[in-house]
Amino acid sequence: MSKILKENNMKITLPYGTSDKTVNIPDSFSDVQILAPAVIPVLEDVQTAVRDSINIPAAGTPLPKLLKPGEKVVLIINDITRKTHSNVFLPYLVDCCIEAGIVEKDITIIVANGAHRSQSAAELRDLAGENIYNRVRVINHDCRDESNLVHVGTTSLGNRVYLNKIAVNADRVILIGSINYHYCAGYSGGRKSIVPGIAGYHTIEFNHRLMLDPNSQPGILDQNPMHLDMLEGSEFLKPDFMLNEIVSDNGKIIALVSGDYIKTHLEGCRIVDSVFGVPLKEKSDLVIASCGGYPKDINLYQTHKALENALMACNPQGTVILLSECIDGAGSPELEEEAGRGSTLAELEKKVASYFQLGIHKAYKIRRLTQQRRTYLVSGLDPSIPTGLGFLTAPSVEEALTQSLRSTSVSTVSVIPYASITLPREVAS
Repeated sequence: MSKILKENNMKITLPYGTSDKTVNIPDSFSDVQILAPAVIPVLEDVQTAVRDSINIPAAGTPLPKLLKPGEKVVLIINDITRKTHSNVFLPYLVDCCIEAGIVEKDITIIVANGAHRSQSAAELRDLAGENIYNRVRVINHDCRDESNLVHVGTTSLGNRVYLNKIAVNADRVILIGSINYHYCAGYSGGRKSIVPGIAGYHTIEFNHRLMLDPNSQPGILDQNPMHLDMLEGSEFLKPDFMLNEIVSDNGKIIALVSGDYIKTHLEGCRIVDSVFGVPLKEKSDLVIASCGGYPKDINLYQTHKALENALMACNPQGTVILLSECIDGAGSPELEEEAGRGSTLAELEKKVASYFQLGIHKAYKIRRLTQQRRTYLVSGLDPSIPTGLGFLTAPSVEEALTQSLRSTSVSTVSVIPYASITLPREVAS
């Protein structure tokens, strides 16, 4: 939803961590454009929707007909950096397994950490829900634990795919996740639960290297090598069933897609386009954006996604002011190390080209963006971290505005309250 406002003394509230910040927009700005997702009714009866998703999927076989007594089942869920109601869905999915004659000791829930940090015991409990956590095994995937990885094949692009041994040895694999735009894989959800979710470190590293291809863009699947490599890698496992959600900007469920993990993922992507693909009539002199609060702004690593989208709404000579609390810091020791070095874009580009390494790739992507626009970060980070990646820093949006207006004039403004999930798309005037 794109809305043009012309008001005096406008105040806008933007998410920041688990709270929010109120921003005063100067009345000297002639046009203020709010770029926000479309308003879609949320699912009122989630319980019925989940049951229907399990028993009447949009594509493929209903889950109860797939399960057989004595089988070993793995359910793969997101980590805390992806807002997913796994604690809501798991009771229904686990009960479906029990009703099919599968015993609790043969059910394992794996958190698809990818290359992210492992979740704490408290976080695992929150992700699974108290009841499920106490009934079945809930574990972290560790991409660096080679003893728990098995080689399952090599993709056409040459990626040697190693996956979690427990999932590979299971009789049934069920994916639980959420779908939204992804800055280089096109969309999140679906196959991402497997690659990178439960893949080995070097498999993830190879796949992420494909982000350097110009077709690795948000909202693009056709000819997107990163997506295609993920899909090929996932096909070595061939998950049996998927339940993915699309959530609103305030974290409420607006749609569920279930069944065949390839077909239903595409349906979910179409829903995402209709809600979060926001028409942009013109780029602005100034963009004020929030990641969308916790967990979208949990760390600087995740903040990059919002920065990508915010720049799409900004004039080439414009300014971006981004709010991101970053309560978990940089989110990657390699990213923080490169920030500490203050590596230039040329240095980072050379590193990524010669030896692609996760974390350094994120430093490269962020530095590339901050070099394109004058970019302020309002966060809880030690200023040395963002400044080492090309950001300007300010303690508040108002201070960032004051600093910016000393050197540039501003007429048009875009405000993006949920930049991590909002994709501005230019339309013909």
